[in-house]
Amino acid sequence: MTSMYLQRTLAVCIVLNILVSYSNVAAQTMKQLGTMQVFVDMLCFESDVQGHTSANIYVQIPYSEVTFVKTGEQYTANVDIVITIEDSTPRPWSTSKRITIEAEDFSQTVSPRRTVVQQFTTDIKPGEYTMVITVTDVEPKKSVKLDRKIHIPDFTTMPVSMSNIMLVQRASTDEGRVNVVPNFSGKYLQGEGPLIIFFEIYTSLNIDSLMLVATLMTDKEKEVARFTRIQAIDGHRTQVLWSLDGSSLSVSRAKVKVDLIGCGIDSLRIPRVSTSRSFTVHMRGLPLTVTDITKAIEQLRYIARDNELDEMRNAPTEEEKRRLFFEFWKRRDPDPSTPRNELMEEYYDRVAYANHNFTRFMEGWMTDMGMVYIQFGPPDNIERHPFESDSKPYEIWYYYKLNREFVFVDETGFGDYRLQYPLRDLWGRIR
Repeated sequence: MTSMYLQRTLAVCIVLNILVSYSNVAAQTMKQLGTMQVFVDMLCFESDVQGHTSANIYVQIPYSEVTFVKTGEQYTANVDIVITIEDSTPRPWSTSKRITIEAEDFSQTVSPRRTVVQQFTTDIKPGEYTMVITVTDVEPKKSVKLDRKIHIPDFTTMPVSMSNIMLVQRASTDEGRVNVVPNFSGKYLQGEGPLIIFFEIYTSLNIDSLMLVATLMTDKEKEVARFTRIQAIDGHRTQVLWSLDGSSLSVSRAKVKVDLIGCGIDSLRIPRVSTSRSFTVHMRGLPLTVTDITKAIEQLRYIARDNELDEMRNAPTEEEKRRLFFEFWKRRDPDPSTPRNELMEEYYDRVAYANHNFTRFMEGWMTDMGMVYIQFGPPDNIERHPFESDSKPYEIWYYYKLNREFVFVDETGFGDYRLQYPLRDLWGRIR
């Protein structure tokens, strides 16, 4: 992961390159249209250009959302990103870029855990705008379009103000300089360390310190924890890196809010200002794609015995249900010496892929294609026949190493592919 170097003289040092992330996909703002899903986030900081604000835009694209073509020993995909920020004036700000994504093998091309992040920045006058982002998968000309209203704040109208909050994956300081790796996923893993946030304070006053109050709360605004600190102020711009204890948060949507308060006599001339950021809390040991233990248990039906499923389903408490769930996966952990359970992560990555790609009249993991994909993973080759004149649309999935193939037929013409061969399903029952 490429780190972002934050200089004292800049609000944010923007690096326009491709950042490869191995976290599961879930950004702060998401837009899904058709069959392509991308994630967009925007953070605003004070600009060095007078009368402007620095708007930083992040576009995150999962490898599984784009079409790769094999070129030699590698797989490549090309994606066009076009961003326009416009208001009532006839001259909007616009930028575009084509990026090339490379994968070493086929399994990487369908992995929802592997993503590419593209970062853009512009200095723009404060106000209300419409931001339009179009991401196009070049090979099949498949696009997704995000159209949203945005507010660009003015950090110069008050004697003290704060930037947006950035979630941080990891960070360090070196001689007064802040070096951070942003957390693009918008997810906090409970038990994997503190919740790290970064923001900036801007002031035109001659003050030495301010009080900061950070509040962790649920998405229903219920306070969970509160932290305070006296922050030394270093000139006009002060960068704040703060590690918060998130152990009291439960698995759900949450929010961190930071209030700025004057100290002593300064409290009379400093208005109270605040900034906040929403995020998602996940349980330690769970794949990021799992947000509901009960559903995750039902999704085990392809590998769990009936008595194992019944025991988990009928657990008297949620705590007991979680214990049985983790015990089930502990017995199947391929490498107990590591903190991660790679088999569990792979299984639920496949569930997530099935849900996104095969959902029609039921969730994708419950379909025939989902069943095969979850059991065997991505096929070595897919032979598609969508427009045959003498037959209904069908696909053949080949697993060469396993010496198996599966034939799916779209009986209705609405993409509802059913397994036609083999004649028995994966439990040996006649279809």
